[in-house]
Amino acid sequence: MSAPFRNQIRLLAEEADDILNNQKSFALPVQTGSISQYHTQIRTLINSLDTESQNATEIYNDINRQNDLWMGVRTSMTGAERIADNPIYDEFVQDVPYPTTIRNLKKYINKLRTEKATLSENLPDPSKSTDTLFHLPKLSLPKFSGKCIEFTSFWNSFRVGVHDIPNLSDAVKFNYLKECLDGPALLLIKSLPLTDASYHEAIRLLRENYGNANEINRTLLHSIPNVLLKACIAWADTCKYGVSEELIYDSEHSRSGSCTQMIWAESFKIGCAYIDCPIYNYFVCKYSPKGNIPGESIYQKGSLCTKCGYFGCSYGYGLCLVKNISEYPDD
Repeated sequence: MSAPFRNQIRLLAEEADDILNNQKSFALPVQTGSISQYHTQIRTLINSLDTESQNATEIYNDINRQNDLWMGVRTSMTGAERIADNPIYDEFVQDVPYPTTIRNLKKYINKLRTEKATLSENLPDPSKSTDTLFHLPKLSLPKFSGKCIEFTSFWNSFRVGVHDIPNLSDAVKFNYLKECLDGPALLLIKSLPLTDASYHEAIRLLRENYGNANEINRTLLHSIPNVLLKACIAWADTCKYGVSEELIYDSEHSRSGSCTQMIWAESFKIGCAYIDCPIYNYFVCKYSPKGNIPGESIYQKGSLCTKCGYFGCSYGYGLCLVKNISEYPDD
């Protein structure tokens, strides 16, 4: 009476065992190309996962269906019929442990569902507004390779372009962040999995390594001498436009103003500021007393260092030496 059900269950159990012995994994891949290529890779994995899940689910449902039919027949048996069928049932379950197969198949199906959820979380949500997602790839996103003095500028640009957009998941923002990085900065976060939590961890690592104010100041101090030298050379180059023989500043000296201010005899104090910008470096100095005054002398003729007084003199450069600026009167 139960032979047809046992035969069907035996065949289905063999198919189920084949699936369980060749279980597939659909883990979230590591992004190696562009974000669009990465999304395509994820969708391909989801399609393969759906096929595997469908096959496993069909076998699972078919085995349960045959088992339910068999149990229904056993329920309707008379006492004598059930007593006669019990040894058959026990022997069959020992030979074909399909209840265990059903449980293992259910676990595998649940595993596939979990993996699909993880993959789907890393795709753009079509239920949300797509305007931002459509326009975002067209933005010229900033680049950062690991120079700490550029981090603040980079982060401000990235924050406006990506971080503050509400319709993007943190995982998608993490994708954009990785596309903006290069060199040591990219290596710092490259091993993080593509998840929402990884985005926040990546920001923490970047700020910890490149957003430290002391490190930024240290880098700036190391770069200032080179920048100062370049600035002085550039300013001195304006001397090529000439200085009048009378050494009197007038409108004709406007093109050589940087040079004349540097050599202005009465200017003995100088304060400079340096700022590093994405495209240019700015180095600006203010002199006191102010020079480049029309009608006044740029430099006075005479023997070297005759006006240095009790200060030292650098005869090679023709300049007075002030070891302590506080020694020089403010007026």
